[in-house]
Amino acid sequence: MANTNYPSASQQPSNNTPSGSNGGRNLIIGLLVAALLGTWGFMLWNKNSGPENGNAFSGTDAQTETVMSESDSLRQMFNLAEMRLDSITGANNNLQGEKTALQKEIDSRKAEINKY
Repeated sequence: MANTNYPSASQQPSNNTPSGSNGGRNLIIGLLVAALLGTWGFMLWNKNSGPENGNAFSGTDAQTETVMSESDSLRQMFNLAEMRLDSITGANNNLQGEKTALQKEIDSRKAEINKY
C-alpha cells in the first residue's frame, strides 16, 4: 500500500509545489497590487482636484444646460426660417400663376391687334 492517505514513518519529498515559480508569481502579484493601488490613487486625486486644477468634467451640468438652450434656440430659428420659406414659396407660386394669366392676356391682345 504505497498510495495511502495515512502518514508514514519515512518522509517522502513532495513535488506538488515547485519553489522556483513562487518567487515569480509573488513578483507578478506584487506588481498587479501596486498597479491597482496606483490607479485608485490617481482616480481619487483626479476626482478631488477642482476646476482650478484643470478638471475637464467640472461644471458639466451648466455646460449641458447651455448647449441645450442653444440647441433649442437654433431649432426655433430653423422652424421660423422654414415657415418663411414656405410662405415665400407660396407667394412665388401665386405670382407665377398671375404672370401666366397676364402673358395669355397679352398674347390674346397681340392677336387682336395683328388682325387689323
